[in-house]
Amino acid sequence: FANNERAFNTEISLFDGEDFFSASGDTGCTITVTSLTSEQLEATFSGNAAVFRNNMLQGVTIQDGVVRLAAPQ
Repeated sequence: FANNERAFNTEISLFDGEDFFSASGDTGCTITVTSLTSEQLEATFSGNAAVFRNNMLQGVTIQDGVVRLAAPQ
């Protein structure tokens, strides 16, 4: 919210069927809400994501990611 100085962190988690990715401010990802209605939230994100692959924590770069979440029914 505007003029709110309280820090918060938003995370986007992705699963591609094999690996689980996590992108947030902690990993160096920028998330921008582009639309918010009573029916859907849309956001874009770019930056780094963390993924645990081959028994190692690795970084993955994401460009021009898009998220669309429908409101709970």
